[in-house]
Amino acid sequence: MFEILTWNKTNPTPMTNNTFLPDIEYCLYFREKGVRLNNGYEFKSKWYIAPINIKDKALYDHPTIKPIDLVKRHLQHTTKENDIVLDCFLGSGTTAVACKELNRRYIGIEIDKQYYDIAVNRLNGIDARGQISFDTDINLIRGGTS
Repeated sequence: MFEILTWNKTNPTPMTNNTFLPDIEYCLYFREKGVRLNNGYEFKSKWYIAPINIKDKALYDHPTIKPIDLVKRHLQHTTKENDIVLDCFLGSGTTAVACKELNRRYIGIEIDKQYYDIAVNRLNGIDARGQISFDTDINLIRGGTS
């Protein structure tokens, strides 16, 4: 069983060269037949409407950072406390941060050392300006070679 979830951006980057606007991002959600989703009408829609995450792009220096509210909503619908969430493309660590805030365990994998370091710093509460806000355990794996 699968669903296609979308983030519909209200402020997409303007495009030229005879193309569509990059105003939708897709997430594929797969589950085994019989796996139940959590209750809560507010979590059940397959779409999320929000502007591009400009503030977090600046805070965590990642070009395609996702809104934490989007990630948290999908995690609340599809996981329970203490479940383990795997993010194979960790980027700036949004999924790991959402898991921490929702009492989920996480494993994050990131091949790019720059983004791996950003995610580790973010989980340790350090943003791009060097401000510290909280601490945490780190459960990340950097793929690839050094």
